[in-house]
Amino acid sequence: MNPSVLVAGPSPERRAEFIEALRDTPHRLAAETGRADLVLPLIDKHLPWCVALDLALAPSSLVQQILQKHPGITVLALHDAATAPGIPEARRAGVSEVLAMPVDAPKLLRVISSLSNPKGQSASRKFLAMRHQTTLAATYKAANDGFLTRRRAAIALELGLTDVVLQTEEAFAAGRELVATFQIPAQGALNAQLRVVRVEPAPVFGRFLITLAWHDMKEYDRERLKVFCRQLLAKVPSGVPVVAGMA
Repeated sequence: MNPSVLVAGPSPERRAEFIEALRDTPHRLAAETGRADLVLPLIDKHLPWCVALDLALAPSSLVQQILQKHPGITVLALHDAATAPGIPEARRAGVSEVLAMPVDAPKLLRVISSLSNPKGQSASRKFLAMRHQTTLAATYKAANDGFLTRRRAAIALELGLTDVVLQTEEAFAAGRELVATFQIPAQGALNAQLRVVRVEPAPVFGRFLITLAWHDMKEYDRERLKVFCRQLLAKVPSGVPVVAGMA
């Protein structure tokens, strides 16, 4: 692999933005394409270090195909507000990192510098997949509830960068979207929109355990979530495993 990047996405404008930002990094452009069916052939031809793949171009199955054929390659998933719901699935497929568009040079340089460190990249992937045991107070309501609808109380029992497990008094169908507020110690309220992935009964408590994927939150809140998860990880005694993320 050489220090070059293959850029793949359906929008010529978005690709041009990325390529312009790439000029201010140590890496060069290997090739670009707006077609999903050309991604693998271009990887075979150019053997880039990284594939910057717009989630609007292809499903996560393409990420899996890339990593199966080229297990050493770095896949950077690019997204905007419309494709952000696909981030959890992309992470499970094996992307190394995600980056919001439009891309600017300083942000791209920080991400690429991090991914260029194999040890840091491996640790980052493990950290993304972790859920940490906790007991956080939370309130929530359905995303389509009216403004005057009362929020219900819940407890976050497991928390990670891709998903969270809430204990609630009611069940929701998979795919339902909720808005929730989590009370982070010493940080205050963290607001986010989430999507229901799985619902399991908790008969001992007469409640439900709901696994939700983070769907949308402000960048400021996302950084606070990362800080809190690192704090939780630091409290885990050596040799005690954290909870695995979504399968």
